[in-house]
Amino acid sequence: MPPCLLTGGRINSARFPYWSFIGLMNAYLLTGNARYLDAWRTQMDTISARGRLENGRRMTPRMYGTQGWYAYEPGDYNLNALELYFLSWHADDRRRVPSNPWLDYLDGKNPDYPVRALRGELARIRERVQGMRADTTTPDTRLADDPMDFNPASVTALIQLAEGGLHITRRAAPLHCRLRYFDPERRRAGLPEDMAALVEAIGPDSVTVSLVNTNQLETRSVVLQAGAYAEHQFLSVTADAGETPVDAPVLTVRLEPGCGGRLMLRMRRFANAPRLAFPFR
Repeated sequence: MPPCLLTGGRINSARFPYWSFIGLMNAYLLTGNARYLDAWRTQMDTISARGRLENGRRMTPRMYGTQGWYAYEPGDYNLNALELYFLSWHADDRRRVPSNPWLDYLDGKNPDYPVRALRGELARIRERVQGMRADTTTPDTRLADDPMDFNPASVTALIQLAEGGLHITRRAAPLHCRLRYFDPERRRAGLPEDMAALVEAIGPDSVTVSLVNTNQLETRSVVLQAGAYAEHQFLSVTADAGETPVDAPVLTVRLEPGCGGRLMLRMRRFANAPRLAFPFR
């Protein structure tokens, strides 16, 4: 991408090229072909190889133009490293990811993360609402994008902890997750009323989730889907009673009042063509 000169000859080092990884994620979702991930690995390695030391710090470029590499920043080039690792779940890609409290939790090294993450999201909601109420601008004095600074929606922790997924905030990104839930009684997406879910571990071909029916009087059922678009395939489920074969992209779990349990679901990832249809007959 050639540099763009601003007033006074200053170069505008826009950081938008890394958004292109969303296209590779979409291609991988549709095909399951790992060559789309290789394209980004090559870019990361190529840019990191252009690193240099400045005042004792390792710096790597973010832009390339007619004069060569420029816009150097500290550290290796690790943009989209988390997304790359989530799709591949390869140990080599894990080493590319900077310190990440969610991944540490999944590795069993950060047990308090679920509580701290949810409390942080609730605090963010309070701050956004307070900012909204304190805002003194009027419709004719604010830009169309200005209210986004007060958007109270905070779903990152919920996606991570309930679905084992990534919240991709950039444009045209679909949902990538290990689990998606459906309410068979109300025939809608999402967890049924009174049901809680916590993804406790993720492996290359497995996900472990705890489900709890908090209702003390009524039974609850939930449909678990392998992936946001049934792109994965459940192979088996292991609970207290042992391992049960599944070999399907969905399964139904029934919990008695006040009951819960931990399920270890083995799966084959990106085994199916993604679909938008709900799993109801």
